[in-house]
Amino acid sequence: MSPVTYKCPNCGGPLTFDAAKQLFDCDYCRGEFSEQYLVQKEQAAARQKADAEQAALTEQAEQAEQQEVVYNCPSCGAELVTSETTAATFCYYCHNPVVLTGRLEKALQPDQVLPFAVPREQAVEKFLAWCGGKRFVPRDFFRQEQIEKISGVYYPYWMADYQGRAHFEGEGVKGGPMSVRGNYQVTERQHYRVVRDAEISFNNVARSALAQADRKLAEAVHPYDMTTARAFSPTYLAGFFAEKRDIESEQVRCGIEQELQGYARDLMRGASGYERLEGETRVEYEQIKYKYCLLPAWVLTYKGGDGKTYYYAMNGQSGRACGILPIDKRKLLLSSALIAAAVTAIIALGGWLLI
Repeated sequence: MSPVTYKCPNCGGPLTFDAAKQLFDCDYCRGEFSEQYLVQKEQAAARQKADAEQAALTEQAEQAEQQEVVYNCPSCGAELVTSETTAATFCYYCHNPVVLTGRLEKALQPDQVLPFAVPREQAVEKFLAWCGGKRFVPRDFFRQEQIEKISGVYYPYWMADYQGRAHFEGEGVKGGPMSVRGNYQVTERQHYRVVRDAEISFNNVARSALAQADRKLAEAVHPYDMTTARAFSPTYLAGFFAEKRDIESEQVRCGIEQELQGYARDLMRGASGYERLEGETRVEYEQIKYKYCLLPAWVLTYKGGDGKTYYYAMNGQSGRACGILPIDKRKLLLSSALIAAAVTAIIALGGWLLI
């Protein structure tokens, strides 16, 4: 057993037990205390310590919730969400400075986040390999100052889960043997009544929660493996941007359900073994769940000499990339002129040799 020791509640000095008084004495401040009093004092101190630790945890949680900050670009109007630790000094769309406008409303916080798996160094390396060897790309497109502006961005998506049942009723037709009867060629057809029932499940059907035009570029780097998605925490935003959603789930629901209706129809009519199968598919969903998720992408923008903004995006999980490269028209014209001059010289030389 571990020995039990008490310290003086007044001065913190060691206490000794006085057998005659049945009290604990302090040799420094001459205090006298009963064991019951010391036990109660110790228990009160333990409770106070536990309360302080709980208060510290609560404060940390509240601070984490308050780390999400909304930035507003005065030039293009983009609304970007990031943490207070992010050096958000420019808008990754138009490269103009951004202004801190306020906190993210709790109702707009995501349910899940898919963390970045491709580090910044690898993203830069892949970008340089992607645009390397392309002769007519302006040098400004991949200069060091431009590459430093490659940004990790979480794009907002609605992920839909649908579970239910599908019922199909229709007619299937199978071709039979073909024969010749007199002047006629006869082909037999067998008609069947077809009834099918199935349980169907569609998970993580993605729809962008962003109305901006560049979302098509972000969608081009799909798919994402949602098995590694995690519950949202503001800590995942540290060092990154995140788009603020401007489309609600009800706005995408109709389109998703129409798409799923088509998938269900194809499933119920697929692998039929019939030459022709026609009928009606009815679907009833028993469970529907929408999740607001953030998906990672590395993004780089470039404003060309023609005033057009060019975008490059990379899947922050798989590294898949796509984009539209700007063209240096001067390089293109110079190269065309050199090729034309070379062809003209060859033709002239060939004509001279034939004379």
